[in-house]
Amino acid sequence: MHKPPLVSIALAAYNGEKYLKEQLESIYGQSYSNLEVIVFDDCSSDNTVNILEEYRQTKGLKYFVNDTNLGYVKNFEKAIGSCQGEYIALADQDDIWLENKIETLLKNIGDNLLIHSDTSLMDASGNITKLRWKNEIQSHKTFDDFLFSNVVTGCSVLMKKELLKRALPFAEGLAYHDWYLALCAARESKICYLNLPLTLYRQHDTQDTGVLTRGRFKALFGNKINRFMGKEIDRLKAAKKHLQNLEALRHSNIFDAGEKKRIHDAKEYYRSYTKAFVHWKMFFIGCKYRKNIHFKKNYFCIKNILYDIIG
Repeated sequence: MHKPPLVSIALAAYNGEKYLKEQLESIYGQSYSNLEVIVFDDCSSDNTVNILEEYRQTKGLKYFVNDTNLGYVKNFEKAIGSCQGEYIALADQDDIWLENKIETLLKNIGDNLLIHSDTSLMDASGNITKLRWKNEIQSHKTFDDFLFSNVVTGCSVLMKKELLKRALPFAEGLAYHDWYLALCAARESKICYLNLPLTLYRQHDTQDTGVLTRGRFKALFGNKINRFMGKEIDRLKAAKKHLQNLEALRHSNIFDAGEKKRIHDAKEYYRSYTKAFVHWKMFFIGCKYRKNIHFKKNYFCIKNILYDIIG
């Protein structure tokens, strides 16, 4: 009888005691059972390691504690590199997986190197705040698509171990590892999206990623200023992070001359937004890559140009 392939779950932990058990229970409760769970703890000061030890004894979880704090991306790199499975799924310490997540992703990955799905959003207490978060990003498939924006959330990813030959070691200085993995898969046109929410993605004040700026502005200034300032701060923060990702690619030698030119254009696009008041360069690069850049995401550069012309 053919044995189903081993799927490794790579989880990076840091001071995650509040939600970690709930996440681990959802992983071990998967309908697909041939799993190994690999956790790297990044020098937690709370009860995280004791929880991991409990699951090591009862479930066979494998965990390691770093000698020094490596940070989110490097910790994930170690966890991913230690996985033995033919397939690897990425897990955050504070989410909840639907029971059929791994089974569904396996059935749909096909010849692709990476598949990612939609997620539902929940708050710190586990209340669903948005049932479908990313069902609008099905158009992202190419290298250029991912150069100009990141639509892949790590907790929604299943990838073939084969991808690691292209992606490891991570480019130095990355802000987000999930974007880099998606970019490497898109470079070979082997990435796909499943328009189905399979993860409850938790947003709270202590997480490393997630958009909560608007909520903070609402608490301080009310709804009107929240609608304007919160969105602008979110956009600027995301642009700076993406610029950091693009800058990190200069440390990688896997890209050819044509790809490096497109990377340069994407860097100039985001540098214009984060460094200049009037985004002329951003506007013209956006026109050049108009198939990859949507108007609604660039209204602010057109707006600033018009303000400058009108005076």
